[in-house]
Amino acid sequence: MALFRTRRNTAGNESVAINVSEKGGIRYLHLGSETVQSAMRISDPAVLVLPYTHCMMGFMLFNDRPKRVTVLGLGGASLPKFMHKHIPNAVIESVELHPEVVSVAHSAFLLPVDQEKLPVHIGCGGAFIADKTNHTDVIMVDGFGSHKLADNLCSDAFYHNAKKALTENGIMMVNLWRSSPQFQMLVERIRAIFEGQILLLPDYRHGNTIVMAFNRTQHQPGIEALHELAEALSDSTGLAFNDLLIRLVDENPHSKDNLLI
Repeated sequence: MALFRTRRNTAGNESVAINVSEKGGIRYLHLGSETVQSAMRISDPAVLVLPYTHCMMGFMLFNDRPKRVTVLGLGGASLPKFMHKHIPNAVIESVELHPEVVSVAHSAFLLPVDQEKLPVHIGCGGAFIADKTNHTDVIMVDGFGSHKLADNLCSDAFYHNAKKALTENGIMMVNLWRSSPQFQMLVERIRAIFEGQILLLPDYRHGNTIVMAFNRTQHQPGIEALHELAEALSDSTGLAFNDLLIRLVDENPHSKDNLLI
């Protein structure tokens, strides 16, 4: 099955070509190219199919009960659907530039319509964040177009605004391509703005790396406590949080007891 849509959205932004395809019980979203933007198991719409989305949920090792999560870049709504199921008391808000992508997320990718717990805002993610202060516990930056991260979601000003929009102990999760020539520059930009409080969490299979940036002042949980929480989260969600924690320990400098040093 393939569905193509090309239109200019009401905000006057560039049109977006949407292709929805299916293979082996998985439905895929493509935006402007053959690159897979989202994937959904038709028999279980809330499960996370793409490995990088597992990494994006790594924030739960540090805050498994956020009150609000802000997702910049809706796509096929894989992350909002998963969180809606496994963090039912949280408000999971999404910001998407293209209204036609929102329509496809609801119709083809089964995003529930729930204005209270799953609000979707049409507009620029960078502009949405810019006027917020102490607004959200987690910001998930997943705004890839057909070829690269949107410019307004990786600027110096954007990361400063994101830090301000986070609650006191908030966490920003940024999906980057490790092979991108901008990768190291963006990592260092985030490191500087978040005063060194970052961890890298790689998806070994597809080359994505998630940058976790912490706006924390509280004492961080020790590695032993993280292992206990990872075990509990793995059991409750079916996601391999134990594996995510092992990657964090392997990929980042750390002390004997703590990941963030």
